[in-house]
Parts: sequence; C-alpha cells; structure tokens
Amino acid sequence: MSKILAGVAVVGVLGFLLFHAARRERRVPPPESAIFNMVTSARGGDLRAYLDCFSGEIKRKLSAQAEGEGPEKFADYLGRSVEDLAGVYVGGGTPGEYAEVELEAEFVFPSRTERQRFRLVKEGREWRISDVRSAEYTKPVEKYGSRVYSLFPDGGEQGER
Repeated sequence: MSKILAGVAVVGVLGFLLFHAARRERRVPPPESAIFNMVTSARGGDLRAYLDCFSGEIKRKLSAQAEGEGPEKFADYLGRSVEDLAGVYVGGGTPGEYAEVELEAEFVFPSRTERQRFRLVKEGREWRISDVRSAEYTKPVEKYGSRVYSLFPDGGEQGER
C-alpha cells in the first residue's frame, strides 16, 4: 500500500512540475525585451542574435550592411558602438494594435544620452524591432559618473554625510 501511495505522490509531483514548465514556456516576453536583447547581442558582437532582434525592412537593411562590410567587421562595430554604454531605460510606450507597440528608449553614455523611438511587432512568441526613429542626442552638464560638488553648500563631497 505504501508503494502505491509513493508512486501516486511521485506521479502527482511530476505532473505538477510539467504543468508549470509548460505554462512558463507559453509566456510571451515583454516588448522591451527586444531592445535589451539588441543591446546585449551588440555588446557581445553576436551578429546573428543582433539581426534576430529585428523584423521586416530594417532587418533586410542591416543584413545587407553586414554583408557589405563583412560580418566580422560589422560585429566589431556593434561591440564598439555600445562598449561605453552606462545604462538603458525603456518606457513611454504607446500601445498599438495587439501585436504592435511603440516604446521610447534612452541610452546613457558618459558624454551623451540618446533617445530613440522603437516600433515593435510580435512575431509568434517574440517581439522584434520593425522600425527605429532617428536618435535625439542630449549632452549632459557633466559627464555621467562625474563626482558632484556644487550641489553641497558646505563643500562636502558626494556620498559624505
């Protein structure tokens, strides 16, 4: 009798685990995941993963550019373009149709901030970038990461109390 109960318990636990694993696989990642994946693959110089973040005409143009320059050279360019990237903020989205959304991303570099609008489309269970508007650049008063002194009237340094 105890062997039967143990068998039923094992089957029950396995069924529970399989049910939750299958449910997890069906989840669609949020749209901003395409932008973060783009940055991660560019930083790693992974051209295939980078191009997989895009869809439609923009993907065709990027693929042609990579072929024209040579995949290794283009992958190196991607890595250099984000090597001093300090942070990424994604938000300000305007929901479009069910399978389409627009998001705004800010890319923070030590000497500038770039703001871009992305149009994303859902293809199957993945979001892909289908259009990118030209970047707007903002130059900060001080370089990102600089120590702040003038904000403290008593002459104290950043982080002191």
